[in-house]
Amino acid sequence: MALLIVIQIVGAVLAIFYYPLIDEFLVERFEDYKPIPKAEDFNNTEIPDPDDLIDSGVVDDLFNTEFVDVLQTTFDCCGWNSQEDFTITTLPDSCYPERDSTTIPFEASCESQIESYMVIIGIVGGVIVGFELVSLIVSCFVKSRIK
Repeated sequence: MALLIVIQIVGAVLAIFYYPLIDEFLVERFEDYKPIPKAEDFNNTEIPDPDDLIDSGVVDDLFNTEFVDVLQTTFDCCGWNSQEDFTITTLPDSCYPERDSTTIPFEASCESQIESYMVIIGIVGGVIVGFELVSLIVSCFVKSRIK
Protein backbone atom coordinates (compact mmCIF):
# COMPACT_ATOMS: atom_id res chain seq x y z
CA MET A 1 0.00 0.00 0.00
CA ALA A 2 2.88 2.34 0.77
CA LEU A 3 4.24 1.69 -2.71
CA LEU A 4 0.91 2.80 -4.25
CA ILE A 5 1.01 6.02 -2.25
CA VAL A 6 4.56 6.73 -3.41
CA ILE A 7 3.58 6.02 -7.05
CA GLN A 8 0.63 8.43 -6.77
CA ILE A 9 2.81 11.17 -5.30
CA VAL A 10 5.47 10.65 -7.99
CA GLY A 11 2.72 10.85 -10.65
CA ALA A 12 1.52 14.17 -9.25
CA VAL A 13 5.05 15.58 -9.17
CA LEU A 14 5.67 14.46 -12.76
CA ALA A 15 2.42 16.06 -13.89
CA ILE A 16 3.47 19.36 -12.34
CA PHE A 17 7.00 19.06 -13.77
CA TYR A 18 5.84 18.27 -17.32
CA TYR A 19 3.03 20.85 -17.47
CA PRO A 20 5.17 23.39 -19.41
CA LEU A 21 5.87 20.78 -22.11
CA ILE A 22 2.20 19.91 -22.38
CA ASP A 23 1.31 23.60 -22.54
CA GLU A 24 3.85 24.15 -25.34
CA PHE A 25 2.47 21.15 -27.26
CA LEU A 26 -1.09 22.46 -27.03
CA VAL A 27 -0.10 26.00 -28.04
CA GLU A 28 1.55 24.53 -31.16
CA ARG A 29 -1.59 22.50 -31.96
CA PHE A 30 -3.73 25.64 -31.89
CA GLU A 31 -1.18 27.66 -33.91
CA ASP A 32 -1.11 24.97 -36.62
CA TYR A 33 -4.89 24.66 -36.81
CA LYS A 34 -6.29 24.45 -40.34
CA PRO A 35 -10.01 23.83 -40.74
CA ILE A 36 -11.07 20.73 -42.66
CA PRO A 37 -12.51 21.80 -46.01
CA LYS A 38 -16.17 21.07 -46.58
CA ALA A 39 -17.33 18.87 -49.47
CA GLU A 40 -18.58 21.89 -51.42
CA ASP A 41 -15.06 23.33 -51.40
CA PHE A 42 -13.87 20.56 -53.72
CA ASN A 43 -14.34 20.97 -57.46
CA ASN A 44 -12.16 18.01 -58.34
CA THR A 45 -13.78 14.59 -58.02
CA GLU A 46 -10.47 12.76 -58.43
CA ILE A 47 -9.48 10.76 -55.35
CA PRO A 48 -5.90 11.60 -54.30
CA ASP A 49 -3.26 8.93 -53.75
CA PRO A 50 -2.88 8.21 -49.99
CA ASP A 51 0.93 8.34 -50.26
CA ASP A 52 0.68 11.88 -51.68
CA LEU A 53 -1.48 12.89 -48.72
CA ILE A 54 1.07 11.54 -46.24
CA ASP A 55 4.03 13.16 -48.02
CA SER A 56 2.32 16.54 -48.28
CA GLY A 57 1.50 16.68 -44.56
CA VAL A 58 -2.28 16.57 -45.07
CA VAL A 59 -2.62 13.65 -42.67
CA ASP A 60 -0.82 15.59 -39.93
CA ASP A 61 -3.05 18.60 -40.57
CA LEU A 62 -6.17 16.42 -40.31
CA PHE A 63 -4.96 14.88 -37.05
CA ASN A 64 -4.17 18.30 -35.63
CA THR A 65 -7.52 19.73 -36.71
CA GLU A 66 -9.45 16.80 -35.23
CA PHE A 67 -7.41 17.05 -32.02
CA VAL A 68 -8.24 20.75 -31.57
CA ASP A 69 -11.90 20.29 -32.55
CA VAL A 70 -12.41 17.43 -30.09
CA LEU A 71 -10.66 19.38 -27.33
CA GLN A 72 -12.85 22.45 -27.90
CA THR A 73 -16.05 20.42 -28.15
CA THR A 74 -15.25 18.37 -25.04
CA PHE A 75 -14.31 21.32 -22.83
CA ASP A 76 -16.74 23.91 -24.31
CA CYS A 77 -13.91 26.31 -25.11
CA CYS A 78 -12.47 28.30 -28.00
CA GLY A 79 -8.73 28.75 -28.54
CA TRP A 80 -5.96 27.83 -26.14
CA ASN A 81 -5.66 31.32 -24.61
CA SER A 82 -8.61 33.02 -26.31
CA GLN A 83 -10.54 33.19 -29.57
CA GLU A 84 -7.76 35.38 -30.99
CA ASP A 85 -5.50 32.30 -31.18
CA PHE A 86 -6.96 31.47 -34.58
CA THR A 87 -5.39 33.09 -37.62
CA ILE A 88 -8.29 32.09 -39.86
CA THR A 89 -11.02 34.59 -40.72
CA THR A 90 -13.90 32.74 -39.07
CA LEU A 91 -13.91 30.67 -35.90
CA PRO A 92 -14.07 26.89 -36.33
CA ASP A 93 -17.43 25.19 -35.87
CA SER A 94 -16.06 23.48 -32.75
CA CYS A 95 -16.05 26.89 -31.01
CA TYR A 96 -19.86 26.90 -31.00
CA PRO A 97 -22.36 24.89 -28.97
CA GLU A 98 -23.60 21.94 -31.06
CA ARG A 99 -21.18 23.15 -33.80
CA ASP A 100 -23.82 25.69 -34.85
CA SER A 101 -22.07 28.86 -36.03
CA THR A 102 -25.31 30.86 -35.76
CA THR A 103 -25.01 30.73 -31.95
CA ILE A 104 -22.66 32.62 -29.63
CA PRO A 105 -19.19 30.99 -29.49
CA PHE A 106 -17.67 29.67 -26.28
CA GLU A 107 -15.95 32.46 -24.39
CA ALA A 108 -13.75 30.34 -22.14
CA SER A 109 -10.24 29.45 -23.23
CA CYS A 110 -9.28 25.78 -23.35
CA GLU A 111 -6.36 26.45 -21.02
CA SER A 112 -8.64 27.81 -18.28
CA GLN A 113 -11.14 24.99 -18.75
CA ILE A 114 -8.49 22.28 -18.52
CA GLU A 115 -6.86 23.96 -15.52
CA SER A 116 -10.19 24.01 -13.68
CA TYR A 117 -10.60 20.28 -14.32
CA MET A 118 -7.04 19.66 -13.19
CA VAL A 119 -7.76 21.43 -9.88
CA ILE A 120 -10.74 19.12 -9.32
CA ILE A 121 -8.66 16.05 -10.18
CA GLY A 122 -5.88 17.27 -7.87
CA ILE A 123 -8.26 17.76 -4.95
CA VAL A 124 -9.85 14.34 -5.42
CA GLY A 125 -6.40 12.74 -5.75
CA GLY A 126 -5.20 14.52 -2.60
CA VAL A 127 -8.20 13.31 -0.63
CA ILE A 128 -7.61 9.74 -1.83
CA VAL A 129 -3.91 9.82 -0.92
CA GLY A 130 -4.81 11.31 2.49
CA PHE A 131 -7.34 8.54 3.09
CA GLU A 132 -4.76 5.93 2.08
CA LEU A 133 -2.17 7.42 4.45
CA VAL A 134 -4.64 7.45 7.35
CA SER A 135 -5.63 3.86 6.54
CA LEU A 136 -1.98 2.80 6.47
CA ILE A 137 -1.26 4.46 9.82
CA VAL A 138 -4.38 3.01 11.46
CA SER A 139 -3.62 -0.49 10.14
CA CYS A 140 -0.06 -0.27 11.49
CA PHE A 141 -1.39 0.89 14.85
CA VAL A 142 -3.94 -1.93 15.00
CA LYS A 143 -1.31 -4.48 13.98
CA SER A 144 1.02 -3.29 16.76
CA ARG A 145 -1.79 -3.55 19.36
CA ILE A 146 -2.63 -7.15 18.36
CA LYS A 147 0.86 -8.45 19.25
